[in-house]
Amino acid sequence: MPRANCQFNGTGGQYFVTIIIHLGLFTLFTLGIYAPWGLVRLFRLKASHTVMNGKSMSFSGGGGQLFVLLFINGLLSILTLGFYLPWAFVRILRWKTEHTLVADKPSRFTGTGGGLFLFYLIHLVLLPLLTLGLYTIWGMYRLWAWKEEHSRYGGETTSFGAEFGRFIWISIITTILNALTLSLFMPWALCMMYRWQIGGLAVGDDEATPHFPPVRNRAFYVIILIIIGLLPFLAIGFYLKDAPQRFLSIIPDTTQSSGIPPQPIPSRPAPKALPKGRKAIPPQKTQKDAPKARPVDQKPPVKPQPALSKDADQAPPAQKTQKYAEEIATLDRTIKDEPENATAFFNRGCLYLKRGDLAAALDDFTQALSLKDTDADAYYNRGMVYIRMREYERAIEDFNRTIELNPVAVDTYCNRANAYYELGRHAQALDDYQAALKLAPEDGDLYYNRAVIHLEKGDKRKALSDMKKAAGLGQTQAIAYLKKE
Repeated sequence: MPRANCQFNGTGGQYFVTIIIHLGLFTLFTLGIYAPWGLVRLFRLKASHTVMNGKSMSFSGGGGQLFVLLFINGLLSILTLGFYLPWAFVRILRWKTEHTLVADKPSRFTGTGGGLFLFYLIHLVLLPLLTLGLYTIWGMYRLWAWKEEHSRYGGETTSFGAEFGRFIWISIITTILNALTLSLFMPWALCMMYRWQIGGLAVGDDEATPHFPPVRNRAFYVIILIIIGLLPFLAIGFYLKDAPQRFLSIIPDTTQSSGIPPQPIPSRPAPKALPKGRKAIPPQKTQKDAPKARPVDQKPPVKPQPALSKDADQAPPAQKTQKYAEEIATLDRTIKDEPENATAFFNRGCLYLKRGDLAAALDDFTQALSLKDTDADAYYNRGMVYIRMREYERAIEDFNRTIELNPVAVDTYCNRANAYYELGRHAQALDDYQAALKLAPEDGDLYYNRAVIHLEKGDKRKALSDMKKAAGLGQTQAIAYLKKE
């Protein structure tokens, strides 16, 4: 049986000032403007009381950053009448996770807005409605599990196995005590929830770390809840079944006295045949961002590219170019003082790549690997340089080495598939997309890319199946394709 290896040691008294004063009074007096700074204070306090797999945690985000993020995403949610909320929530979670450091290593969040939107419709809307609200508490538990299962604390595999029964107990007790104390119990309630959440995590990539299986619904219990929820409606339905006859029986028959016989309902014309759809238009090729450079001692949060991306060599804005130049100058001095610093070469290579200087980036990644040939990120980013140079065979060689060092790197499988696609090796590209989907089953881009290859191979049935899955996860190109289909 897997066991958690994380713990939280904070107490309610330590959180009283942050919760009651900063998130309560200060936020109230500033009409909510101070809330981001209060939240950042809470995130830092929580991190200081958390240990993951024997490693300390810290939080590096700032209140100003969170203020801008909340303002922009809140505005977009208002303009879209709330439709954008899942994407806004994911953006905030991604920012919070990326600024959560475990042993000074950044964390990653792999969830998507489309995935959360679908999750919300099923677990927090549809199933609670079908069960008269009985499913709601399990839906909230599933939301906790969804968040943690899409987190990679310190870049390592993370699984969630906190007890559902204890979640119910904590929810009931804290609700009652907060009501009785006019929310003064909130700091202790929050610590109870943190202790339950973090105490249910298993974090680590080593073989000594057994992980919990993904949290899933048991169909039998869901069906039972749905039946219980439908029972009142079935009872009402049986009662109303004969209601029209009972109602008509008390209405006197007036047709004989008036002499007007009842008229038949006129028949309706048959509906017109729907026009047949046009021939399918192949998906358009799209552009994705190049991988981002990381600060010293951090891992690069690189996004996968779709198989059909064409890399446009666009220059960054002038202000970013100036910023890159300043950061590169700083790394130049570091390398001059520490010529054996592999991390400095890696980070400078990332900056050159963002600036579009592929030759310099290639040199720096190669130098970093000569100093440390076990750095999976260096192999990966050098592979991305080769992708932009259209040297796909060399890119594949570097991606192969990346996967040897990090077998759960979703981005690497995706981009190696892109390289295979460019070389016309469709079978190998499909294998890599399949491997990536096992690691990230809610990534709409991966389904879309695989659908494109199925289309090129002439397998329309599989292509449509993948397009529908991608569209269900919010992939815009798949949605556009299905509209034309």
